[in-house]
Amino acid sequence: MLGDRVQTKNGLSGIAKAMPAVTSAAPPNRITVMGFVGKALECSNFLLQDADRGQSPLDSLHRQQAINIINSFVKTLTLSPPDGEGFNLDTGIPLMNRPQDGKMYLRSFGDDLKSLLRAIKREKNQGRLHEDWLAWAKSFADWLLPQQSAAGGFPRGWISTGKIVDSSQQSSYTVIPYLLLLTELTGQPQYKNAAIKAGEFCWNNGQYKALFVGGTLDNPNVIDKEAGTLSLEAYLDLYNTTKDNKWISRAKVAADFAETWMYIWNIPMPEDEQDKDLHWEKGVSVVGLQLISTGHSLADAYMCFDVDEYAKLSVISKDKHYEEVAKILLHNTKGMLALPGRTYDLLGEGWQQEHWSLAPMRGFGLHRAWLPWVTTSHLNGIFGLEEYDRALYKKLITTK
Repeated sequence: MLGDRVQTKNGLSGIAKAMPAVTSAAPPNRITVMGFVGKALECSNFLLQDADRGQSPLDSLHRQQAINIINSFVKTLTLSPPDGEGFNLDTGIPLMNRPQDGKMYLRSFGDDLKSLLRAIKREKNQGRLHEDWLAWAKSFADWLLPQQSAAGGFPRGWISTGKIVDSSQQSSYTVIPYLLLLTELTGQPQYKNAAIKAGEFCWNNGQYKALFVGGTLDNPNVIDKEAGTLSLEAYLDLYNTTKDNKWISRAKVAADFAETWMYIWNIPMPEDEQDKDLHWEKGVSVVGLQLISTGHSLADAYMCFDVDEYAKLSVISKDKHYEEVAKILLHNTKGMLALPGRTYDLLGEGWQQEHWSLAPMRGFGLHRAWLPWVTTSHLNGIFGLEEYDRALYKKLITTK
């Protein structure tokens, strides 16, 4: 399904940041972007990873599609300073993830440059070098690091000239995994040092009292679950790099916070609605869905991304509770994912709409669109768990 979403025109390839998930919806747009909802480079990472499994006749196609997308971003966008988070697939003109905001966001770059570095690392381990990709990814960090505050935080947003237009620093955790990977791939310690400093800043700036802020771009600097999950990932990576147990303690705080956003009882759909009209069908459990952020009551399955994080935390902390959370996020988040023999009214296997409401209007979303993050979140949880611990992966995929 993901490979089928790749679009190519005039030598540029990408995946549109929104497409209709049902036949009655509007036609797709022609904008491809990094990070948050668009995650074009994260899509490329998983296309490469799946191609390396050698289990599909589409492997070579998916590999080439991924390479084409990455090369398109490297060719089209400058990152020092960044002139956009993506581009128009028809014209190649750089664009922002959220043009209505008039700024580019730290998270957009942290999300997808992290994914690109993971792809570069895997490719390198298999004897394939991509020095141009690495140099491009590194150029953003070299531009970013001088902007780190004395306390350790990074600005949240800029305009395309590189001028800071949002100096709040609560979302600094979003670039920690990227910076740690950059040190691993380049051997240069300044990126790791900056990541550690950013981790200390995030913890001391409110996370020590379970205040996780600034994950979502469209709800700026509010308390949201993605701030918790992204911090969990950052703290686990900091532990993996430093082996300092304080990062595990902090990861547990982030994990516990994020877990509280999950629905743990099965809310029934309205009795006076029919399945053909509902976006969430009757009889499908909502356990495991999560609220998105403060300020509204929409829910999604975003935390399927974090199956591997909760599994890692369970192993490292020796707390089986986190394994149970991982199991819920692996299985229950697939309730309205179109699978073979169960595609609902969606376009086909692999499709899922972005969100729903379990409050009024219960059983409906604000739209019926698919966004790339929906698929990459599922893939990250699955591939990440398998990559981390094959035995645990086999255990969790076969138990409920």
